[in-house]
Amino acid sequence: MLSQDAKPTILVVEDEADVLTLVARTLELEGYDVLRAVDGEVGLRLLAESRVDLVVLDLRLPVLNGYDVLRRMKSSPQLKGVPVVVLSASVSPERHEEILKMGAAAFLTKPVNLEDLTNTIKQSLRRGE
Repeated sequence: MLSQDAKPTILVVEDEADVLTLVARTLELEGYDVLRAVDGEVGLRLLAESRVDLVVLDLRLPVLNGYDVLRRMKSSPQLKGVPVVVLSASVSPERHEEILKMGAAAFLTKPVNLEDLTNTIKQSLRRGE
């Protein structure tokens, strides 16, 4: 996985421009390299083209939704080990549980507390090492 001096790369897949900018900028300030995608299809393309250590994934996305992205990642031998932190506005407790069973490392609700986000990402990256 990560070498001692490697900077983790995080892919943020989010269609709301203000949320995408806020999350990406926060992660950049924490020292991560950040890739950005505005829909699930672009997100999967970036995953295929780049080394990504973690994905922050919205569920409600144009073109290809977050559920489909998560399913495809977890069924791919190359991507199934990449931790996914789901970030979504509203999901029932049943859906929340389903998302975790699908293989997400964590689930955070919007509006996200940025400290919770960075702590969750650090924990998920440690578990993935």
